[in-house]
Amino acid sequence: MIKIFYPALVFLIFFRAFNICAVELPPQFRVYKISFKGVASVSRGELAKTLITQTPPAWKFWQARPVIAQSDINDDLLRIKQFYRDHGYYHSQAVVETRKISGAESADQEQPSSADMKKRDYENDAPDFRLPMYEVIFIVDEGAPVLIGSVDIKLKPDITASDLREPLTDLLNLKQGQIFVLADYQEAKQVLQKSLGNRGNPKAIIKGRVFVNTRDNTADIVFEIDPGPLCVFGEVSVSGNDGYVNDVIMDRAITVKEGKEYITAEIEETQRNLYNLDVFRMTLIKPGDLDHENKSIPIRIEVSPRKRQ
Repeated sequence: MIKIFYPALVFLIFFRAFNICAVELPPQFRVYKISFKGVASVSRGELAKTLITQTPPAWKFWQARPVIAQSDINDDLLRIKQFYRDHGYYHSQAVVETRKISGAESADQEQPSSADMKKRDYENDAPDFRLPMYEVIFIVDEGAPVLIGSVDIKLKPDITASDLREPLTDLLNLKQGQIFVLADYQEAKQVLQKSLGNRGNPKAIIKGRVFVNTRDNTADIVFEIDPGPLCVFGEVSVSGNDGYVNDVIMDRAITVKEGKEYITAEIEETQRNLYNLDVFRMTLIKPGDLDHENKSIPIRIEVSPRKRQ
């Protein structure tokens, strides 16, 4: 059993003995194309984007094939394992196969024209066409995924709002039995932060922990939340308008009002309203520091009008 605890879910644990390329390749070679076998549970396109080994698309047949080293292949094997780990597959393994490309197969795509030879300094600017060329095939054994075992939200002990925990849990795209995906976990923290900001708690502190048990293939997720004080908007100041837009119109557009409960969505709405006036080329809304005595947060709005036509 391997039990892993991630306070911030930052990890780069690799088992190199299973992944290092054992294929004998020259120090440098050209890559004709890359392909995958065994990739079924993740996007091949997204996986390919993470690799060092890249080739031009088939329709760009005139582009030279890249030159890489065996160390790049080894790094890509590790990248594949990390990609799978991020998508909940902690037992994935990857190996590589190569196929040497004959001159006849690549002749149409790799022979530069005489015009190209005159335009480019191939010794300095282009890959060495004398290097051998290979197709690189990554073979993946995905293994079993890690599933979410539980999701728990723990509020600060002195918080008595028992009606807060369940609504927050319902917001999360993390459900028991689904594959544990790193991006979903990170998004969940942002959702919690935004939701609390829309409940008058913009200073909430959220800490996440994940316990991964690779024997049982489960991940238990815990969010510890300190909602912080219930806040209101403090003084709202506007700079840069200088009478460019009528005060009545500005007051109507700015839904953030001093003394109102601090709602993050009100700031976003004010931003949209000012933009939709179509008279400002730039608008910035900057919340200030919390006034701990009256639990208020001042709001500074900066606008920059467009030039008059």
